[in-house]
Amino acid sequence: MPNQKEFYEEKNSNVTISSRKIKIINLVSSVLAPNRSVLDIGCGDGFLSFVMSLTSKSVTGCDLAPPKEALSPNVSYVESDISKSKLNGEYDVVTCFDVLEHIEDLEAGLVNIKAALKKGGALIVNHPEHHDPSQPIDNEIPVLELIKKINMKLIKLEYYGFTDEAYYFMIFVEA
Repeated sequence: MPNQKEFYEEKNSNVTISSRKIKIINLVSSVLAPNRSVLDIGCGDGFLSFVMSLTSKSVTGCDLAPPKEALSPNVSYVESDISKSKLNGEYDVVTCFDVLEHIEDLEAGLVNIKAALKKGGALIVNHPEHHDPSQPIDNEIPVLELIKKINMKLIKLEYYGFTDEAYYFMIFVEA
């Protein structure tokens, strides 16, 4: 199996649109605003970063293998492993879609994620119900408990089932 960076370089080489991504767009639309800055951790192919840039001040996409080119002038990309490095800047919204279960050191990653948020900012995540053995790292983790440990409060929880997968979508703010 390739290492994580190689795996995501291959996976992120083509932009895809799915019913899950459309559901994510609906979830985040209630939190985004033209004056808000967004950090999209695990931005993958950049499609969600692009869509969020249409209703946000700016979007920074962060990934082990980010896209080579931005789909919008309001999007920039940074190559980073959130569990190993802190990101500069403060963001109104941090998103983690299909990411937390793939972070090698999740506790360190969550501390860095929280540090990137402005006071009063929102953390939006989704988490699959089932394990994905095709991924280089796929941890079965207690997302709610770990995020509460970094003093974040759950304000929205939704569950969605798709044809072959199910996800929890959550929005947190500082407790």
